[in-house]
Amino acid sequence: MYLLDPQTQSQQGRLLAALALGDLFQNEGLARSTDAVAACRALVNLLEDQPTEEMKVVAICALQNLVMYSRANKRAVAESGGVQVLLDLISSSNPDTSVQAAMFVKLLFNNHTIQEYATSETVRVITGKIILALSSFCWITSNYHLSCFSAFHAIQIKICL
Repeated sequence: MYLLDPQTQSQQGRLLAALALGDLFQNEGLARSTDAVAACRALVNLLEDQPTEEMKVVAICALQNLVMYSRANKRAVAESGGVQVLLDLISSSNPDTSVQAAMFVKLLFNNHTIQEYATSETVRVITGKIILALSSFCWITSNYHLSCFSAFHAIQIKICL
């Protein structure tokens, strides 16, 4: 896969590859394919590799498309370190990145699947990061707050179960 190739140095090429993956995996059948797990890992690796803010948002959106239809993809995100990456992105100084990360957390925590892959301590840390993000961006639009509160609510339900 292009994103996993260590020779891929072009930021623009990586951005275009992430955009293409996001577009491809809007299709439920493709999102459930065996290649989708590799795409999840590649996108998490991209997020760990000091991407631009634009690439972060694009990669998170592509991951959202991938995990929407597949528990295997949720597992791939968790096993490749995606939960920790989200922790870092939720507290990003860029509100667009932080909002996308919060929405992605909400998607991961839907249907109780993430509790299989994240410890209760990790869930508590994510909850704390969301609360911190909410307090840090008090001047941001209501969409940001709605995204964070939605993610927070999804997580709180999982803690109580």
